Amino acid sequence: MKASGIKQIFAYDQAESDPEYSEIIHKRALDANVQLVQSLEELMVQSELIFSSVWGNLALKVAKEAAQFIKPDRMYADLINSTPTSKYKGAEAITAKGADFIDIAIFGPPSKQKHKVLMCVSGDGAEQFKLVMSKYGMKIKLMPGEAGKATTIKTLAKIYYLGAQALYLELATSARKAGCDIEYLLPILVNPTVNMPREDEMAFRLQYWTPAPSPDRRPWPPGHRTCSRR
Repeated sequence: MKASGIKQIFAYDQAESDPEYSEIIHKRALDANVQLVQSLEELMVQSELIFSSVWGNLALKVAKEAAQFIKPDRMYADLINSTPTSKYKGAEAITAKGADFIDIAIFGPPSKQKHKVLMCVSGDGAEQFKLVMSKYGMKIKLMPGEAGKATTIKTLAKIYYLGAQALYLELATSARKAGCDIEYLLPILVNPTVNMPREDEMAFRLQYWTPAPSPDRRPWPPGHRTCSRR
């Protein structure tokens, strides 16, 4: 972020005092040209925009601790992989002190794309965050709604991706057991709507029909779609 124009960056890591991690923390701070501070309070006082990045189970705890020291009109951006409820409660603690809370959901590998990785943001400070940080090359997608909305979107996306991976694995396993080469299925998997067979080429087809009304059954609506075997 320094290369994009940010003049000064402070950081606080509780593990700095641990001999096991101190050396690597100082090396990373030096490589990134970041100034380490000695306490969370000092970080809150020195910073206009605070990024919180800790383990997911600590997100709410850290937000509440930060709320004790944060100044009004500052921005607190939570980019932790936690729950929507955790983000919502964290926002309550921060906004009660007059500061803005931004719920950030990251879509992509920060290790490769750095601060230019795609982010979805929500919360009362989302618009201001996008206005400020877009100038430094951040790719920010604004999600209207309270804190927790961006995290909810990421959770739903994760359900889809994990479900798709499980489905592909099950398909490959079934194809192998059936003695079929998975390569034959790739055209359908890659572009299913283009490469799907026509209805008249399939083992079953869809037909439109309107059955005659009967006294004991309500008639199907016109154009009702049903499936029939050949």
